[in-house]
Amino acid sequence: GVMISDLRVGKAVHFLTELTSSGMESYSLSVDPSGNRLALAVNGDIQLIDTRTWTSCGDPIMDIHSDEITRIRFCNDNWLCTAGEDHLINVLDIAAKEDDMMLDVINAGEVVHKMHWHPEHNVVTATGSCENAWIINLIPGSRETKICRRDFDTYCVDFATLDNKSTLAMVLGRSSEESHCALDVVSCTPGSEGQVRGNLTNGHKEIARVCLSLGDRLITAGEDSSICVWSTANDEPVAMVDEASQKAARGTATLQNMRGARKPYSVSYTHLRAHETPEHLVCRLLLEKKKKKDREEKNGK
Repeated sequence: GVMISDLRVGKAVHFLTELTSSGMESYSLSVDPSGNRLALAVNGDIQLIDTRTWTSCGDPIMDIHSDEITRIRFCNDNWLCTAGEDHLINVLDIAAKEDDMMLDVINAGEVVHKMHWHPEHNVVTATGSCENAWIINLIPGSRETKICRRDFDTYCVDFATLDNKSTLAMVLGRSSEESHCALDVVSCTPGSEGQVRGNLTNGHKEIARVCLSLGDRLITAGEDSSICVWSTANDEPVAMVDEASQKAARGTATLQNMRGARKPYSVSYTHLRAHETPEHLVCRLLLEKKKKKDREEKNGK
């Protein structure tokens, strides 16, 4: 089944259970830009759900992959990009007739486990299990770009956008005893391909697995249970929050393309609390309320 939650109240508001009895498994889903349809990967098929009525939009799209679909992403209201255990990446036009639906097929040679659509650049980025990456240009007639893993000690964390989303960049990790899993931010935008935008060090102590862009911040998370927040807009230092130990920040870094580097400093939990947005405050209070309720129920038992 699929659970739909309202983040404003922190509660589940709907459950899709029509596929539960079938025993089929789903590992990825995506919502179209208009918010009207949900694409659900079910084994090797795609089920479209109308989010206004939470009912199926007709018959499923069958046999898109010969094995389980690992990732699915809307590229616009009618295009879907999918990847599967069969090592294929497919681009589909779900508004076209069944025989004309397939727009492109890419043999990745490995299982894709990360996929994002970047509307500002009209591309889909994908990262595979062997640490290779792809940039799929959605302009008809364009070829995809494969970025191979440099060496055994270098791995692709994910893609991110910088400079108010005008620059597409890839975040690479360097796992070695000397670098302590340092991160390199490398531009993938035409005209500046390969330019190193930053070397982020003294953050993660183990391999980084997640990378997100949020405004002028780059957020990474790693196997050391830490979340690092890096600045991408100016020469401000960056904070690193150790979620596991709840200790003060222990690592800072700046991007190389800034006007100059300042001396790194740590940011305390009190500082983070003082600068949290109203949205952060609501989320924190909801989480604390849930923890309090769980403790009361546990003590009551």
